[in-house]
Amino acid sequence: VNCFCIPGNHGRIGKKGEHGPTDNYDYLTYHLMKERLRQYPNVNFCIPKSMFMLVEVQGRIFYMTHGGEVRSWMGIPYYGLDRARSRIVEMMAEHEVYPDYFITAHVHQQTTIKERHFTNGDWAGGNDFSVGKLNQASRPMQFLFSVHKDYGVTWRTPILLENPTIKKNIKIFKGGQNGKSNRASK
Repeated sequence: VNCFCIPGNHGRIGKKGEHGPTDNYDYLTYHLMKERLRQYPNVNFCIPKSMFMLVEVQGRIFYMTHGGEVRSWMGIPYYGLDRARSRIVEMMAEHEVYPDYFITAHVHQQTTIKERHFTNGDWAGGNDFSVGKLNQASRPMQFLFSVHKDYGVTWRTPILLENPTIKKNIKIFKGGQNGKSNRASK
């Protein structure tokens, strides 16, 4: 089991840009997990001292970053992600490294951009910040995908991280006359 660990903005200490990726609670947590699991020789942790990493799987190179450094355009993250991907391709080409796939997570919404850029889902789902500031919430999920040596990523599927037996109730207060609902009851 290989664990590839990238620090993100949630574990950031201080304001954006104030500290580097190693001054981050995510980075600390990854090292704590590595220490706690050291007795298992089949579990390996790859923890870079940067905000991105390159990982080779079945001959395909994956550029992985949290994505918090990517700027949105008019509140839409996908243009910024696509622009960042183009710049990264250019930067890596100078070193003769050509990523086949890009994986980011910062936007908390699972999607695919131009077939080779995957944004992963959210571990927690909606919270006060996402609903209050961003007016959005997604189901907690992560992608599972397969990489074939000849064909690259051949399939992917979401792994839902919420307990399906727990129903989330949304409180609807009654209005109208004397607190009675104006809607027809069933």
